Amino acid sequence: MNTKGISGVITTVLLITVAVVAIGIVAMVVINMVNSSKETIDYSQKCLGATFKIKSASLDPDTETCNVVIERVAGISTEVVDGILLTANNDAGTETDWDSSIASVATIEVDCTGVDSLERVDANAYFIKDDSGERHLCSVFSWENPAA
Repeated sequence: MNTKGISGVITTVLLITVAVVAIGIVAMVVINMVNSSKETIDYSQKCLGATFKIKSASLDPDTETCNVVIERVAGISTEVVDGILLTANNDAGTETDWDSSIASVATIEVDCTGVDSLERVDANAYFIKDDSGERHLCSVFSWENPAA
């Protein structure tokens, strides 16, 4: 039996096998990166339509609540947000999660226990990710007290 050219054939088959496996690994990595980027792009597009403006904010020291008036500004889309995270940036740094949508204008009551003066209010519209339930926060929009 003449086996003189078989080692070359075996080497070639092994090299082709290694190349196919390497291409498969690279393809899986690229597919996963594209899918995760697609989710980020989807939420970024939603956030472009979630444009809001804080028209006013006031502190009621008797009830220790802040009333924040938020207006929806015309954006690229009318995507319904899942909620707005409000933070009164002041002495106490209180935070309120308002899980309702705003069609045009809404007044939101924020717990401002321990707050002496309302200097600034920050708000983040957000969307809930379907698969994990975590929030995807959009850009912050703020209101600063002109009297402060």
